[in-house]
Amino acid sequence: MSNKPKIIFDVLTIFPEMFPSYFGGSILGKAQEAGYIKINVHNLRDFAQGLPAPRPGTYFVYAILCDNEDIYIGQTGNLELRWRRHIEGTAAQHTKKHKPKQLIHYEIYDSREKAVEREKWLKTGFGRKWLKKEWKAGRTRQAGKHKITDDMAYGGISGMVMKVEPIYYAVEALKKKVRTRKRRIILLSAKGELLKQKKVRELGELKHIILIAGHYKGVDERVAKYIADEELSVGEYVITGGEVPAMLVVDAVSRMVSGVIGKDESKKGESFSSGVKYEHGVYTRPAEFSPKKGKAWKVPDVLLSGHHKEIASWRDANRETTSIKKRGRHGG
Repeated sequence: MSNKPKIIFDVLTIFPEMFPSYFGGSILGKAQEAGYIKINVHNLRDFAQGLPAPRPGTYFVYAILCDNEDIYIGQTGNLELRWRRHIEGTAAQHTKKHKPKQLIHYEIYDSREKAVEREKWLKTGFGRKWLKKEWKAGRTRQAGKHKITDDMAYGGISGMVMKVEPIYYAVEALKKKVRTRKRRIILLSAKGELLKQKKVRELGELKHIILIAGHYKGVDERVAKYIADEELSVGEYVITGGEVPAMLVVDAVSRMVSGVIGKDESKKGESFSSGVKYEHGVYTRPAEFSPKKGKAWKVPDVLLSGHHKEIASWRDANRETTSIKKRGRHGG
């Protein structure tokens, strides 16, 4: 049993529940139990702030529960800053006198006029009654309850974009936990370098790999520009998120760690190994299978012959013919 893992994988995601069954079973699960590798999955929401960032043309109406059980209601264009000033006692006389306990509700509007109108209604008797009812029922949007990991894209395009701040804070925290120079921070991205076995072998030499799994419309470009060391793609197609690509990277790289799949000898001759493009076809018992009367699927006679040289020659020839038949002569 290994005392110290040879590679530590840290996966950053907003859907951590997707990973346990894959990482906990079969070879990857056994490799972790034996101590050859360590896989940690982190929820990006744990590194996110509870309030949306300010943006031009966006206004907020908010409600604060104070230490005297009063509810203070206001509106602002910068909720983060306004909440901080309420805590400091510099935003309003009421919250200076009665310390804020919790920001219990906020709403977002696209104009100050709408925000002011909503603020006035919430301050009425009917408005305060509705607010208290919704808050006690757990239906209000509360700071700290809804961790913000995505926001609307600038430039008018549709779709939500994953924010840079939670990813930055998460990566910085992980870098402090694992002290090594042999680390790569990888953003899974459709526009990244296509993952191939050569890259897998390179990653297998590292001590620490941080994988950022994007989602929705994409990830704020500043993550690729300032945080990630590289971007990787697992194929020229689009899927719903970076979680499955992260699993593929962990799986492929883990196989490069000595001891993970048993003897290293078993990796020789497999697809994309040294001197091999594609692995030859393989067979097992029975030697002949009849799916229906008059039809027989047979194992090639040479594999049953016991002649090692002839079997080796068949394997070499089969690698070429099998790959051409399945992928086309140009690997398409």
